[in-house]
Amino acid sequence: MEQLIRGQKSIVHADILNRGTFLKRMPQQVKDGIIQWGPHFPIAGGTSGSVVFLAMASFNITKQKGPDAEIKEQAAWEFVKEWFREENQIALAKSSGLCARRDVWDGLKGAPDHYIEATTSMLNNPGVWSNHPKSVDIQYNLFAPHIQKAMGGSEVATELRSYVEEVNKILKV
Repeated sequence: MEQLIRGQKSIVHADILNRGTFLKRMPQQVKDGIIQWGPHFPIAGGTSGSVVFLAMASFNITKQKGPDAEIKEQAAWEFVKEWFREENQIALAKSSGLCARRDVWDGLKGAPDHYIEATTSMLNNPGVWSNHPKSVDIQYNLFAPHIQKAMGGSEVATELRSYVEEVNKILKV
């Protein structure tokens, strides 16, 4: 991602959480639509997808104990209500990707970098990245050499096909 920001690369495999970095360091390029997000390319079994709901988009409340338990629990509920207010979910989505409130997604579409469209297009097929025991190999270890070759001048389509072949071997397709 750093090489893209410095103008040394034209394509990177970056998580949507990096959108905030692009907004801070390349605001004009995001505004002008030079920075574009896209869904992960298809592999065996459908579109791969990505983890779009993050720990910061949801919460749990631990049962409190002690004399101030009730007030702590009430404060936790108030925090959750505040976090899920429409304007707070929109602010989260604009800086960090997809928020938990589906009812605000349509209003976020149309940004020049198409981050919401790319993220929501992967919602129905997220399994490969998060559920497979070799997900780290699939996402990073196998992909890195191919993307390095593509960034170094090799044909992108050829490198992606080679990567897909390696992934399919792991998935035994």
